[in-house]
Amino acid sequence: MVTRLQLDSHCPGALHAVEARDGLLVRVRVPGGSIQPEQLAMLARASASFGDGNIDITARANVQLRGVRQAALSALALALGEANFIPSAEHDRVRNIEVSPFSGFHSSERVDALKLARELDSRIIADPELSRLPAKFRFALDGGAPGANVHGADLALTADEVSGDMHIHVWVASQSLGLHVMEEQAVDVLIDAARYSLELARKNGYNEGGWRLATLPNAAHELRNHLQGRLQTCTCPSSPSVRTVSSLGVFASNHVALVNLVPTVPLGRLTVVQALGIAEIATAHALHLRLGWWRGIVLAGAQRSEVTSITEQLESLGMPVDNSLGYVGISTCSGIHGCLKAHADVRQDASALAAQLVQLQLPPGWNAIIAGCSKRCAMRERASVVLTAAPLGYNILLDGVERGQAVPSSAAIDVVLASLR
Repeated sequence: MVTRLQLDSHCPGALHAVEARDGLLVRVRVPGGSIQPEQLAMLARASASFGDGNIDITARANVQLRGVRQAALSALALALGEANFIPSAEHDRVRNIEVSPFSGFHSSERVDALKLARELDSRIIADPELSRLPAKFRFALDGGAPGANVHGADLALTADEVSGDMHIHVWVASQSLGLHVMEEQAVDVLIDAARYSLELARKNGYNEGGWRLATLPNAAHELRNHLQGRLQTCTCPSSPSVRTVSSLGVFASNHVALVNLVPTVPLGRLTVVQALGIAEIATAHALHLRLGWWRGIVLAGAQRSEVTSITEQLESLGMPVDNSLGYVGISTCSGIHGCLKAHADVRQDASALAAQLVQLQLPPGWNAIIAGCSKRCAMRERASVVLTAAPLGYNILLDGVERGQAVPSSAAIDVVLASLR
């Protein structure tokens, strides 16, 4: 049952609004990144009525509404509940489950990660104890499809073929346990591990949130000892494999007649018009919508015969499936307009950089993070370019090497462009 959306000073949720410079921030968890067209349309209408008219996709494949007015909190909570975004008020902020946005629609997938994610979500909601997990505690499931990102997850499973046999490896804070689980036991093991993680946290003096398994001493060792009696040992890679994917384009599906489309979402933000347009396209063409951790969206399961029509509609929304807008690989935080700690208008500077990148051939895997302060909230992974705003300008890192401090924005962009020429 939905309860009242209230103010909070910690991590935002669907029922926990946090104050920001541009108003209140509400974050809605989307386990597995799978969102229905009608849910996306509802978020668009809610943002138009109660917020700033945008929907931000997060680096954990959730969504955020910004600029929400305090007087609108009750109405927003009711709308989110009716759209089934809050199946359990107690578990509002702990349903952090990530899978590849191509799960179920790629030939390389060995295990249906989205199916496991949905089962895991149901089990979490059914367990009152797990409502005490920290708001940043993250589950990640890699079934073999590209676009999965399990690095840094508290608990993760990765499916790999070892000597012709299917192994689902268990990871804790990116450390292999040297154990593998059968698919039918996978969710049981994750629930057991999550509950034991709470016990470890209590032993280390954490009775509330504020911890991750990476911060608990010997967490991987402790969990291995706890789980090894029910699992089989195996030879695992030293780190999870990276299922990379180009973040824009038209990609093959696991069915010869179907493809997956990934359009541009400039800096991870959808306008109301774009969100409503995508929802309409998905409904008309029976597409599946998946949010991507690169702050993008996948329109999965499109008929090849309809690709031209769909891409034209996306282009009319300002969302081409190529890099003609130059935004590929660029991420930012909300910047000075949304955050009290930011020192720069990072979104404006990112757009200025994108306009220049259209003319260049970028190296494979190139990416840039433009952060409003030293917290680097936009940074999910190591970046080719890191511009960190300080009071007097940007501090610049190129491939981990310092290339300038307190550099004005236009000059900082020139430094980045020079490194690509």
